[in-house]
Amino acid sequence: NMCGTDVATKIIVVNMLPPVPVIATQAPSTVCTGTMYQNYGAATLPPAFTTYSWTALNATVWAQGADHQYALVSFTETGLANVTLSATYSATGCVSQSTVAVNVSAAIAQTPIAYYFNDHFVCTPANEDSYQWGYDDAVTLDSTILTGQINQDYINTNPGAGKDYWVMTTLGSCLQKTYLSAPTALQNVNSSDVAISIYPNPAQSQINVAVTAAPNGVMQAEIQNMLGQKMNTTTLTGNKATIDVATLPAGSYLVTIYSSGTKIATARFTKN
Repeated sequence: NMCGTDVATKIIVVNMLPPVPVIATQAPSTVCTGTMYQNYGAATLPPAFTTYSWTALNATVWAQGADHQYALVSFTETGLANVTLSATYSATGCVSQSTVAVNVSAAIAQTPIAYYFNDHFVCTPANEDSYQWGYDDAVTLDSTILTGQINQDYINTNPGAGKDYWVMTTLGSCLQKTYLSAPTALQNVNSSDVAISIYPNPAQSQINVAVTAAPNGVMQAEIQNMLGQKMNTTTLTGNKATIDVATLPAGSYLVTIYSSGTKIATARFTKN
């Protein structure tokens, strides 16, 4: 007797992974709680047929720029955070990833204010250990440090269009990044176009604050003097608040609106 031979063959196609992305721009490995809008970036644009995407654990990816080469990440939770860049090959769905770890300490990062008047960018308060001015490209979120601009103020008679200006400050062990206004990409994410109305202005005993087209979330109005000292914090109801300013010394003040802890707009008023 002769036996036949049955042969079963299974073909397995092994797809190559896309190149592992390299995170070349990143925040320090240790930051303080409340450190906002830190720049992260891949070393190169995504290769052909590959897309990038940023995610975070115990942190928030606030915005991703064009081609997702760059992103802004905020750290509002104490503990260990991970920021991950994924590269996905569109033809197969195969994914390569790079992850960086960030230790978020229990120290609280100060929240300065940046504003522009009389051809000057100015940051308050004046007691920061260091200042560094720069800007992000409004489309890509690629960041540029303005070499030598390390004072509390920065003179610029003609700020360029398409640039989101910021100041990086340090105080003790904490650093912070503060924009003149919210980054364009962040405004798009939050559907902003936020405007503040303050009246009467000048004021004597009280001001009325109204916010238009505000994002969802708990909103607060914070009053600071021009030295950056916090004078008053009031929770808005129905996008409005009436604030007693009778005891404030005469002078100029800033009203900053926060939505769930994130700065979304700033306006100025005068107390007579």
